Amino acid sequence: MRGLLISAFAQLLILRCVLSNENDVTSVKIRLMPLGDGLTAGNKDAPGAYRRKLYKRLTNIGYDLDMVGSEISGDFEDVDHEGHKAFDIATMTEHVNEFLDSYEPDIIVLLIGSRDISNNFELEDMMDRWERLVEKISSIQPYSHIFAANLPLRKNEEQNQLIEKYFNSKVENSISNMVDKGKLISFVDMGLVIDPSSMLDTNVQPNADGYLRMGFEFADSIAADIDPRMSQLERGIIRVESTPDQSHVILVFSKPIPEKKVAISNFRIDGLNILEITLDTERRVVTLSTSIQQAATSYAVEVLSGVSGQSIKTFTTGWRFLALADWHLGEKYIFRRNEDLIQNDEKILEHLKETYGGELILIPGDTNAGFWDKESFVDKLSEYLDRDLSPADAVLEAGNLCYSGLLSTFRSAGYSKVLVAIGDHELGDNSWEKDSNKSTLQPQFREAFTSNFNFDYDGNPKYTESIGSVSSRPIGTVYENSSYAYIHLNTLIVTVDVLFQESPSVEIGAYGTVTGQVNSEHLTWFKSVLEEGNGLSAVKHIVVQGHLPVLYPVRKTSS
Repeated sequence: MRGLLISAFAQLLILRCVLSNENDVTSVKIRLMPLGDGLTAGNKDAPGAYRRKLYKRLTNIGYDLDMVGSEISGDFEDVDHEGHKAFDIATMTEHVNEFLDSYEPDIIVLLIGSRDISNNFELEDMMDRWERLVEKISSIQPYSHIFAANLPLRKNEEQNQLIEKYFNSKVENSISNMVDKGKLISFVDMGLVIDPSSMLDTNVQPNADGYLRMGFEFADSIAADIDPRMSQLERGIIRVESTPDQSHVILVFSKPIPEKKVAISNFRIDGLNILEITLDTERRVVTLSTSIQQAATSYAVEVLSGVSGQSIKTFTTGWRFLALADWHLGEKYIFRRNEDLIQNDEKILEHLKETYGGELILIPGDTNAGFWDKESFVDKLSEYLDRDLSPADAVLEAGNLCYSGLLSTFRSAGYSKVLVAIGDHELGDNSWEKDSNKSTLQPQFREAFTSNFNFDYDGNPKYTESIGSVSSRPIGTVYENSSYAYIHLNTLIVTVDVLFQESPSVEIGAYGTVTGQVNSEHLTWFKSVLEEGNGLSAVKHIVVQGHLPVLYPVRKTSS
């Protein structure tokens, strides 16, 4: 899915926080991520790989390290890492964003490319792939310092020649160019650290002595460039976000903030009042309690620094919707013989509104039980309304009573916008026998549904605003009133009626004349809406709802 929206009518709010360049933080917990392949993961004889010596050497000289990552292996105090034995450079590029977003490291030790050499995988492009990976890391974590290494030598001399030709001879110069462009990256030369004759377990994997040397090399490179307080690294905002309650703003910083600087007087949000400010125990996360923020409103967060000038990050407040599938309780609104049940529905919805909020409700089908075509139901409703009803009249009357009552209950609980998809129960429930009342009455079932959910009080369609150049409804099809697209704030919501009938007299599936199918002009419209929505800058999310019951034939199993 896509990121968050800047609403067309959202106002821009400016948050300014004044930060000091004074290095008055006495101790710093440094998050260090070892990132790479099997040379980072280690082996049976050296399960901590180079990480063990790296950790020991730096902590012995005063660094407070927190090794971070989703993998765990090793025989020392802190064994978290992101060493993935099966990863080549391209695979790491594919997954690195999730690793960095999860742990937000300060220092990244990068050693990758071994599998590319072993697999002889498109070596002419190996350096380009590596540079794209480093660029991606730097763009995701611009305040993190990368310590990137070339590859250690192997026993296989032919592979050593490939390492030298396609990678090692190019890495240092590539890193030098990145430094000239302002990237936070240092070169670590592993090319001559390993003596292949005495420091390898296998052709590729170092033994304990080899990993010891590699750990020394990484640790000494880090110590040369970054002190234990990370005073060489700029303090900046990594991430800014609004909480779902829309009354807090969270700012995550790249390094700890002096406690004396965390004061309301150092922060301002135009258009909002800051009521309270808190700092987490690691002094990296500032939480501002604010007056209520507008949904889908764009904010520009400006950080002022006397040395490095200004930096601005933007974010957008979110919004909530609730999805309530298979309500199945609509018949109580037809006969209304037990108002306590209706009041109980109201209490449930009021609890949802109070607890979770939500600007709208999505119901992907099955609001009722159906069966309104049955003779017994027609007789019962005729008696209740004190007039003779045909089966078609019964379906329309039942729909009006059921759906209008249901919507009234939602409105009373504070939900005025309810978007509903047609399910099998809205069409009488399966099965649909050939030439039966239920099959013949499919137009009435749809009319009863759409006239209540998708038309306003004056009988006009509710969802008429085009999605770019595409109609919001599949005009000219059976589904023009039951399928529709609607943009709410930053989200395109597409509701699709997926139940297809060719004819009341033609069976097209094991359940008779109705089956699940989106085809012809209906399918063309659906694809066009998605394509158009993807191209609209205001649309950051797309949600599609529909209701498809299990319609045979399917494979069956017991559970």
